[in-house]
Amino acid sequence: THYDKEIEFSAERLTNVDFLLGTIYGRALSYRGGIDSFLASPIFGNGLFRGEYMVTQHNFHVEWLQYGGMIGYILYAVVLISHAIRMRRSAQRDHWIAANLVTMILILANCVTNGLMHGVMPYVLFLLMGLNEARFRINNKATEISVDDSESRCIDEMAHIDSIRILNFARTKSGKISNEKQGDQ
Repeated sequence: THYDKEIEFSAERLTNVDFLLGTIYGRALSYRGGIDSFLASPIFGNGLFRGEYMVTQHNFHVEWLQYGGMIGYILYAVVLISHAIRMRRSAQRDHWIAANLVTMILILANCVTNGLMHGVMPYVLFLLMGLNEARFRINNKATEISVDDSESRCIDEMAHIDSIRILNFARTKSGKISNEKQGDQ
């Protein structure tokens, strides 16, 4: 099957079975090439560039294995999974963090067959992780400030109550003293 530029940018792309089968076959060959390249250097991978050209496999996971090997892929997965675990509880309270996590999952799911943004995708994931971390820290600072404010209000109220008690105690003592002086006379 040969590449037909006219079909690529038309609605026929969706209805032409031969074109669809050709793209599926082409992707399968591309995946196979990436897997073979990964198997040639499975621990550390082969790096991103091949001579003058960057090679894409149209599957982020195969590409990452090819480029970074098992070590690179595991490190990337650990960073993503630890971030998701760290943000899980915050996502229940903050809808922006939840939306970012869902977006990250959708991007990773899309990357199995297409690589929605090819080379840009890892940057988008790290950007979303950074935004989540920023919101997480802002939310925690706001919580700390509100806790500090409520603690200082409690301390102020306790001090106010203590001062009232001291004044009442002083009044009752001074009243007893003046009553005792009047009783002595």
